[in-house]
Amino acid sequence: RNEYKYFQRMTSTSHAEGKQNALIMGKKTWFSIPEKNRPLKDRINIVLSRELKETPKGAHYLSRSLDDALALLDSPELKSKVDMVWIVGGTSVYKVHLE
Repeated sequence: RNEYKYFQRMTSTSHAEGKQNALIMGKKTWFSIPEKNRPLKDRINIVLSRELKETPKGAHYLSRSLDDALALLDSPELKSKVDMVWIVGGTSVYKVHLE
């Protein structure tokens, strides 16, 4: 419980006025969040999946890769709206980028 509160506080708190943080997560992580809690509020939720054809209900964006998600965050549409970017899992997202 304390761990979740810490996660929520850290990922929700923006240090730039008028901006939000972005969360990048894999498809399994997204669907592990109870539907009533999706999207994670006060944050821009980006789901990574090579298989999904449409943005999952509640998510703000769908990207095919971490590189695509980072390019999206660098786009004029989002660059001025995003403070920090958090990669919040899951295992396959970390594994691909740590190898």
